[in-house]
Amino acid sequence: MKNFKNFSKYTPELDEKTSGLLALGVSFLKDENGRDWYELQESFEQNTLKIIYAHDGVVRSINKDVSALWPIDMSVAEVEVNNLPEGFDINGLWMFDGENIIPVPVDYVANAIEKKQILMNEAMAVIAPLEDAVEFGISTEKEATLLMEWKKYRVLLNRVDTSKAPDIEWPEVPENVA
Repeated sequence: MKNFKNFSKYTPELDEKTSGLLALGVSFLKDENGRDWYELQESFEQNTLKIIYAHDGVVRSINKDVSALWPIDMSVAEVEVNNLPEGFDINGLWMFDGENIIPVPVDYVANAIEKKQILMNEAMAVIAPLEDAVEFGISTEKEATLLMEWKKYRVLLNRVDTSKAPDIEWPEVPENVA
């Protein structure tokens, strides 16, 4: 199977043909070994799937027709159609490891840290006007009760240990009925 890496734009040597193409606005790519993209297209098999993948290996585009791809600042490999994992697509959750398409590793801790921050921001947005109402002595009983529930939630949320991801028991969000 073919695997051509790190395509970048270049200007080919000028002759009558390339001068005319450049005048028409045609761009040229070459791989890290200086091979022209248009010439390399002829080396791909007809019945394989061609994938474009980024420097981090994440698959960004797929097509059986290699001429439909434009791999600027990317790499191109071909893979057997029958070797694709179930659910494979270009949603950013798959990567090419040089031989196979595999799931992108998940950073559960980073995801948990992000989720915790989002939930904390949401809690702060709810708490602020409830605190104002209590501070100015214009809160209803429900608002005062909600404030206590949301503050308790914020404390519990703050205690969440994100290093235990993905096995985290998140505190239950209070019902926001005022």
